[in-house]
Amino acid sequence: AVVSTQSTGEHLGRLLQLVLGCAVHCDEKEEHIKKIMGLEEHVQTGVMQCIQEFMEYEMPRNMGNMDYEKKLELSNNELESANREVEEYKQKIHDLEIQIQILQESNDTLHNE
Repeated sequence: AVVSTQSTGEHLGRLLQLVLGCAVHCDEKEEHIKKIMGLEEHVQTGVMQCIQEFMEYEMPRNMGNMDYEKKLELSNNELESANREVEEYKQKIHDLEIQIQILQESNDTLHNE
């Protein structure tokens, strides 16, 4: 199946937001934040913008009123969704790599004839 570049970019952006949002809200958030702070300044800016967008648009507005278990359940659901998306993208990448290999072999065959 052909996936449009814009759609793929949007999905990857969403996936990045989910992963970063989870990274800065998990038990190991201090370690992840240290790694982010070690990135080049322009990369840090982009990462922080993604996290900010996640916080503004993806987190439920009433999350502050929820109990810890409900927040954890929502975070786990988001993480599971992100993991499923990662697996889907891994499969798409694998499929595309196979297509590239087939095309390269076909191209090599044509050049050798």
